[in-house]
Amino acid sequence: MTMQSKNSPAPILEVRGCTISLQGERVLNDLSFSVAEGEFLSVLGPSGCGKTTLLRFIAGLQPADSGQLLKYGQDITPAPPDRRGVGIVFQNYALFENMTALKNVAYALRFHKETKGHETELARELLCRVGLENELNKLPSQLSGGQQQRVAIARTLVLSPDIILFDEPMAALDAETRLLMQDEIKRLQREFSATILYVTHDQEEAFAMSDRIMVMGPEGLHQLDTPDALISRPADDYVRRFVGDNLRRRAANLSRCVAGGQL
Repeated sequence: MTMQSKNSPAPILEVRGCTISLQGERVLNDLSFSVAEGEFLSVLGPSGCGKTTLLRFIAGLQPADSGQLLKYGQDITPAPPDRRGVGIVFQNYALFENMTALKNVAYALRFHKETKGHETELARELLCRVGLENELNKLPSQLSGGQQQRVAIARTLVLSPDIILFDEPMAALDAETRLLMQDEIKRLQREFSATILYVTHDQEEAFAMSDRIMVMGPEGLHQLDTPDALISRPADDYVRRFVGDNLRRRAANLSRCVAGGQL
């Protein structure tokens, strides 16, 4: 695993020795890593390796058997979800089906005293910034998958979180929309100077978007490194097979499609 250098940004988030068991089965085992402020860190791995459980722990939705969560060096392990400064965008977007896009975002501000009375104004501003100025009064069922995702992102951003967690946000989108939303999420990260922890099982997605990638498997964390280092210096055979061989196989398939005039 790559360690932070002396010149690296200070970590905004540190997970120390996190162990979690669900229904008697160990899901995470003594997991430790840190995320630098402003970093886009992807968590890459197959289904069942604990990616979503890790996000739920960071968001305060899943207690750990042991371990700590530090933010700016302060232990926030016992803090409730609404006191962590962490936002989460779920895989299914978790929008209220009976509320318009505007009301879905405004609802997120309902219980915050500092924004009381300005919910609609702030929600409208965020929705415009994610390109939904013409969709404010539409219900989720009237929006495309990409538009629903933008509403979910706006609902998270409106709370000004220090860290944004994404749980497989592209899973339900078609290939073209996925590419568009990758660019959109990166644009929003730059615009809001956001720190992002992004869970995915898609290697291409992780490599296209990330500053660093954490490769997880059934036995836990295998390597946390830059995309280039994962390809050129895989830590073990699992990383070599799961990441390197798979990407090379996809590249070869793409080359054959281009040569055959299928693209």
